[in-house]
Amino acid sequence: MNLSKEYIIKAIEIYEENYEKLKDKCKPKKWYFIYNYKSYPIRCIVNIAKLLSDGKDITKSNFDIDINKARELLNKYHFEIYENKTSINYIEEIYRLFKELFLKKNKNLDNLKVNEIYGYIIPKVSYKWDSEASLKDFIYGLYSMFVGKKFSRNLNNEAYKFFINKICNDFPDLCENAKLALRLHEDYIKNINKNENYLNKESFYSNKDVSYILNQILYGPPGTGKTYKTIELAVEIADKDFYEKNKDKRDEIKKRFNELKNRQISFITFHQSFSYEDFIEGIKPDLSGNQIRYKIEDGVFKRISNLAKENSDKNYVLIIDEINRGNIAKIFGELITLIEEDKRLGKKEELTTILPYSKSEFGVPSNLYIIGTMNTADRSLVYIDSALRRRFVFKKMYPKPELLGGVDGIDLKEMLEKINEKIVKFYDKDHQIGHSYFMKVKNVDDLKEVLENKILPLLEEYFFDDEEKIKDIFGEIDKDKIIENFKNANN
Repeated sequence: MNLSKEYIIKAIEIYEENYEKLKDKCKPKKWYFIYNYKSYPIRCIVNIAKLLSDGKDITKSNFDIDINKARELLNKYHFEIYENKTSINYIEEIYRLFKELFLKKNKNLDNLKVNEIYGYIIPKVSYKWDSEASLKDFIYGLYSMFVGKKFSRNLNNEAYKFFINKICNDFPDLCENAKLALRLHEDYIKNINKNENYLNKESFYSNKDVSYILNQILYGPPGTGKTYKTIELAVEIADKDFYEKNKDKRDEIKKRFNELKNRQISFITFHQSFSYEDFIEGIKPDLSGNQIRYKIEDGVFKRISNLAKENSDKNYVLIIDEINRGNIAKIFGELITLIEEDKRLGKKEELTTILPYSKSEFGVPSNLYIIGTMNTADRSLVYIDSALRRRFVFKKMYPKPELLGGVDGIDLKEMLEKINEKIVKFYDKDHQIGHSYFMKVKNVDDLKEVLENKILPLLEEYFFDDEEKIKDIFGEIDKDKIIENFKNANN
């Protein structure tokens, strides 16, 4: 097999960009290789590279390259190859990798830099992080080796935190679980017996009260269920017992959300004119008397913070819809630092500030949770305020066509996949169409209404009324003809 290294690198990029479409064809088998600290399935990447070089359609072609030839090709370009193990005991595996690194470098572990250890270990274990449980097991193993076993003066609590933070940077989709494990560790370590040289796994995950993310943002294209998810999260945080009993009953969850709204849950939407005075506090006119007077009025964030302080035994939730539409620096002001977990009231690094209008001291309570939503079609994640990115966990929500069925001979799953395939080609993945637009479609009339009133206007907005681009997506711009085309395609 004669493929240039450039095709391999390009194949990796395509695999990253189209993972959702390729994951079924690229199900990990036995062999992986490492590139830029990440693991990739050998057969899948080499197949993509070969199809690229032959000018064939990746999504429609079979992946049939011989694994031995694929390994030979990657060996030729000096990629590091390793075997997938069906299960991992992370404590044993990390210990084995430490020993292997020591022998390769031929020097004392005390002289190895933490980022050097990270670069050697992570690619060889991250391919198994296919679930929250497997990542937690790794982090538990990491703690046991770094902090518990005391192999090296460099493998300490700071090194452990370095690993967690770098995992967040390198694997943003797993950051939520990584930070959760770090918080569980920090909570547990306060009470751990100083003479213990290992961490009990059951104790490590026993504190369920810290399992919620204090500051998180759900982001993705329109119609991917972000608002739906925030309602679930808010009820779960504010009334966990109710949620556990009713989590499969959507109507009950929504009803409970409405009951808790303006009590334990507040909901606001950011926009360009939303200000610090609306969010924290400001001077507002009082028109109740014969003369106009001015008074200091609390904003939504200060009001719910004060409620949370008065009722420390309850959890409170602030939902900020369209958080990326507001001017974050202007709205949060000095409070952007105070929302950090370790800066909250009662924490070791607790911070307070003097508010500019009331001149009162203010801090953010630890029982106030902030959930934001962000529509990536409005503004890419790349352009989000860096101060916001550092203080929030970002959770990706992309279309799930697998949730859709069919109506009157039309496969809605296939329709959505084809629409989004073209949108990604002409625009980008942040402007895809979400599955929720089609969730209530029960017949052809419903589908016509969705196309005419939601999908087509959205595409017109994306492509600035460029009918040719819309025709390239559907073949037509008339809803009836679009439906007829999809019907014919399925027959």
